[in-house]
Order: sequence, then C-alpha cells, then structure tokens
Amino acid sequence: MTPTMKTLIDYLQMWEARKPDQTLYRFVDVDGRELEHYTCQSFAERTRELAAYLFEEAGLRRGDRALLVYPPGLEMVAAFFACARIGVIAVPVSPPLPMAFEAGLTKLGFIARDCQAKAVLSTKQFEYDYRMLLGHQPGALPWPDAQRPPELRWFATDDTQDFGGAPVADAPGPVLFLQYTSGSTSDPKGVIVSHANVIANSSAVTGGPVAVSWLPQHHDMGLISAYLFVLVLGGTTHGMSPVDFLKRPSAWLRLINQVRATDTPAPNFALEYCLREDKLPTSELAGIDLSSGEVTDIVDAHLGEHHWGDPQAVLNGIAAMPGPGGAGDAGESIEFLLTGKGWRFLHHVRLTEGRHRRQPARLLVPGD
Repeated sequence: MTPTMKTLIDYLQMWEARKPDQTLYRFVDVDGRELEHYTCQSFAERTRELAAYLFEEAGLRRGDRALLVYPPGLEMVAAFFACARIGVIAVPVSPPLPMAFEAGLTKLGFIARDCQAKAVLSTKQFEYDYRMLLGHQPGALPWPDAQRPPELRWFATDDTQDFGGAPVADAPGPVLFLQYTSGSTSDPKGVIVSHANVIANSSAVTGGPVAVSWLPQHHDMGLISAYLFVLVLGGTTHGMSPVDFLKRPSAWLRLINQVRATDTPAPNFALEYCLREDKLPTSELAGIDLSSGEVTDIVDAHLGEHHWGDPQAVLNGIAAMPGPGGAGDAGESIEFLLTGKGWRFLHHVRLTEGRHRRQPARLLVPGD
C-alpha cells in the first residue's frame, strides 16, 4: 500500500529508502567539473544532521522563520530541507552583492522585519564578506541605521558537518517557505508556499526528470522547478551558478548535453542571451546535442507567465513569447521549438509599433 505523501520530507524519506545511491543533487563549475554531490541517502543524512543543529544549537522551533542567505551551491538547498524537517519556515533571500550592496541590504532588512525572522542561515565565508561590506572593518563608516537589518543571529551551516548531536524528530508544518517578490517596483511581498502547493504543481512534470539549472536558488522558479519538483519526482538536478551562465552560456548547453537533461527551467532572457553571437559564438556550439529534452519551463518576464510544453505542444507554437517591451511598445521575443532533435531557435522577432519583423536566428542544433 502506497503511504500518504503529505510533505516533501515524506518524499525524501521514500527516495532514501528506495534508491539511496541515486544522485539527487550535484553542482558544477563553468567547465562542468563537479563541486558538490549528494545522493538521496547522503542528502537525507545531511539534512537530518543539520536539522538537529538548527534545533539544538540555533534554538529554532516549528513556525519560526529563518532567512536563507547563500551564494550559489547546494548548501542553501540542504539548509532549506533541514528547516522543513523541523517545521521552520525558510525565507530564501537574494544575498546582497558588492556592486549593489545598499539596495540589497535595504531589501534584506525589510524582509527580515516583515517576516519576523529569528535567525539568518548562511555560509561562514559569506557572513564574513557581508560583515566586511556592512562596515564592521576598522575605519569604515556604518550604513544608516534605517537600512540595517535587525540584529539577528547568524549560523554558518557549512561549519556543522561534524556536529554529531542527537537526531530530532521530523515535524514539518503545513507552510514550507515564504517567497518574496523582487521589490523592484514596490516593497517586497511575501507569498506563502505550502508542501501541498509544491506537490500538486509537480504534476506538470512527469517521470524522474534529469534537470539542469543555473537559476538563482533563492528565486521561486529556480528553487521550485529545479530542486523541489525533482525531489518529489525522484529525479536528479545538475546545478551551476548564474554567474557562470552569464560568463559562458555555452556551459549551460554543454551540461544539458553531458547529462542528457530532460528538463531545464529558464527565463525568456536566457534564450535571447543565447542568440547573441558576442555571448555565444557559433564555434562554441560544436558537438552539442540537445535531443534529450522532453519538457521546458520558460518564464515570460513581460507577462509573468509560465509556458510548459512537451515537444509537440511547443512545435505547435505555444512558445512565441513577447519580450520586456511593455504592452504595445517596441520589444523583442524569441520563437523556439523543442523537437526530437532538441531545442531549436527559430526566429529572433523584433516588435516595432505593433508589427512583427522576423529575423532568422542561428540554429543551436545542426541538421534536421
């Protein structure tokens, strides 16, 4: 008899028992070299140990909110599931970056106050860098108090590998995490995401997907599509940093080719970026075969919609998406299709005064 699966922790326990040695998550660098790796069993063990640390040492309890402020990598994913184990509500937040630190700090402070966070989870190196930027180094001027986040305790989860504390009982709550909007046009707004929400929406993907993603893990699309759905469905995610994608977009396509990915979530921007010869020279496409693709999730930044499709559905034209030009304004869009031979870019479309002027685009997969 199949057990009732009500939480993501139920799925993690199931896959730990059924296929402990299968790779669940791995993370690679821009050259495709593996940096981190978890099997279903090792991930379950790591999150179990980290949950005990958060309960015993950090003093976090069911219903508490914890900010997750991490650089790209699997440590954020481990912390997320450790929180879920003990019912702590994770709040993924984009880490303040040096080039826009003041804006990032303001957003972090707003979210911390709005969700009444009890702690910040991060890495040891990121906390050090953060405090240096915050102005704690000698001779630096502090940021205005109005922009400072509340004085929360920071816990470096990557420094707990040998914690060795007694395990604590799993006690997931109904709320899995809070997802905040970007705050680019108004104050960030929190959205409650439950275990049930994720489980129900995972039905959009079938089978045990092999996913590739460079999307930020604090973003809902990157977190849910690439890491949460994959766990529910018993698949594997191969992750990489957004910085590496921007530096070398061919690394994304080569990783898809290498692991024979079936799924890759991406924004419309990613397709536009790949059409630029200065970013993705034709010479870097040699040997890339994307025919393993089955389902793609493309977000239209202009419409705020998700476009899902199997090869035939995309072939039928559902993936012609307006770009960020504003309704009725000049903008751009990409038309692409996912065929048995893989993703093919069909046209680069410029919208000018309501008219479509179609320009041929380079094909990413040679041959028919």
